[in-house]
Amino acid sequence: MGPLDAWLADAFSAEAVERTAAELAAERRSAEDAAREKTAKHALVEADRKIARLEQALEDGLPLSTFVRLAHKHQIARDAAEAELARLRNHQPEGLSPEQFKAALVLARGLAEALAGATDTQRQRLYQALGLEIDYDPTDKVVHASVAPLPVGVKRGVGVPTWTRGPRPLAGESPWSELRRAA
Repeated sequence: MGPLDAWLADAFSAEAVERTAAELAAERRSAEDAAREKTAKHALVEADRKIARLEQALEDGLPLSTFVRLAHKHQIARDAAEAELARLRNHQPEGLSPEQFKAALVLARGLAEALAGATDTQRQRLYQALGLEIDYDPTDKVVHASVAPLPVGVKRGVGVPTWTRGPRPLAGESPWSELRRAA
């Protein structure tokens, strides 16, 4: 179990935990929220542009009743866009915060460090606590290992380091980097 324990120690090293928490913080906002923000910003700019054109048209002789009706319509669109931007700024993504995720990884690091002096029975319990899963692919003659030390409520597969016996992550990358690139 030497290579497996070494991989676990590497996956939960202080440096890997810091890198992974930083990656999570950077990737926490969903693409859907980013698209909503872009749409809301565009709607805000568009509403401001239309209101400015109406003001110019009023100066050029547009009837006041027409100006009021159209300005009100564009102001409603502007207010809706501002409300959506405020909602997105205050939105907390689902799952663990980067701080909670880091705390879970630090706890898992303690479990991985305990493997060094563990008996076989203790090692089995530690592997279970880490959520270790090992699969052997007889066709390719490759062992795939993954861990899921995360608390309930976190989607399976998110932030789960995996290692295939063979090439390891490049120096300076966290064990999660390859997983994140594949997602």
